[in-house]
Amino acid sequence: MKQQEEFNQILDITSEVLQVPKLLLTSKNRSMHLAIPRAIACVVGMKDAMIKKEIVAKCINRHRTATYHYLYKHDEFFKYHAP
Repeated sequence: MKQQEEFNQILDITSEVLQVPKLLLTSKNRSMHLAIPRAIACVVGMKDAMIKKEIVAKCINRHRTATYHYLYKHDEFFKYHAP
């Protein structure tokens, strides 16, 4: 399976579990209720599935540097938004 297809499946699962439309996850909207699921999908894709940052960025319509930000800030974000 290609990495892009694999990340699209991760986006599908994230949108289903968190009840957020996939189209909103790939939009430019920066609302907190969309930014957190988007960051979760990105971190899962990059850390667990070992998908390239460039591919993840392309799938979510963001610049590659945004994916670095998601990885760097992941622990800090979920210190306050823990389930």
